[in-house]
Amino acid sequence: MSTLADFRARPDYGLGRAFLLAFSVHAVLIAFMFIGVRMQNRPGDTVTVELWEAPPPPPVVEAPKPPPPAPPKVEPKPEPEPEVKKPDIVEKAPPPKPKPKPKPEAKAPPKDDLEKLLMREQVAMEQEKLNEDRKRAEDAQRKAESEKKTKTNQADRPPALKDPEIFSPPKSNATKDLDRFEKKLGGPLPISLRCWYEQVGAVNLMGYHEALNPKGGRESPDPLVIDPLIEAAEAWFGKDLEFDSDEIELPLAPDDVSKAFESGGDPYAMKLPDAAADGLFLNERHETTFAEYLRIAFQWGGFPGWERATSRPEKELDYLRENLLPI
Repeated sequence: MSTLADFRARPDYGLGRAFLLAFSVHAVLIAFMFIGVRMQNRPGDTVTVELWEAPPPPPVVEAPKPPPPAPPKVEPKPEPEPEVKKPDIVEKAPPPKPKPKPKPEAKAPPKDDLEKLLMREQVAMEQEKLNEDRKRAEDAQRKAESEKKTKTNQADRPPALKDPEIFSPPKSNATKDLDRFEKKLGGPLPISLRCWYEQVGAVNLMGYHEALNPKGGRESPDPLVIDPLIEAAEAWFGKDLEFDSDEIELPLAPDDVSKAFESGGDPYAMKLPDAAADGLFLNERHETTFAEYLRIAFQWGGFPGWERATSRPEKELDYLRENLLPI
């Protein structure tokens, strides 16, 4: 019982005093604030002055008087100029002109010196004539030797159509060779290509010509070249013609840059086997078929590269394509 009594609510005897003290502090604070604000808002002091006499009037400023007129200026009369007597001048006579010196007369050379001079000129003219005759004789000799050498080479070399390096016609067994090649290839050749090798053979117009294919010329005439079929295949795939795949790309001619004996690009080729009537002629700038390429080549006399040139050897080209039959 004693423990519960200790925890009972106790009366708060200082609550009223605390409230009264807090109220007093707040009242004093409000009073100080009111007095401080009032002191700062006090109106300014006024000063009153009592006048005994009226202020003096403002001084009158008089306008300045104009200055008196200036007296007229009296110009002095000009004095007459004194006469100046001209001195007597005696004109001197001009000095006499110097007489020109007489030109020395050219002395005629002695008779002996004149003869020597004429003889020397005659000898020089004869020497010059001898030199010209000797030069003409040497030129004629060189020309004769060149013609003789050319005739000898022409005599040793067969005509163009009989030169195997230029034209190689098909052999008597060309048809059987083409049959064996198609069997080895595993398919047919395009009809246009087979007909070419059966009727024409191989052609190579590469070389230099002063008009058609000049050495070091700016144009690439692209002379017609169709290599022999069997020899071309053996050169690329070996003597046994062991093809790596069912379809091959067989090069048949060098490109137009390589034909000018320079480093060029991919050779002209055809994909084989091909059962078409006319196969594509690959890597050629016209991007056309084999037969159409031949038509273009024959149209330009076997040098289709002249198609791109502005200045052409028209006389030689007309001679080459004269009487050609259309394909």
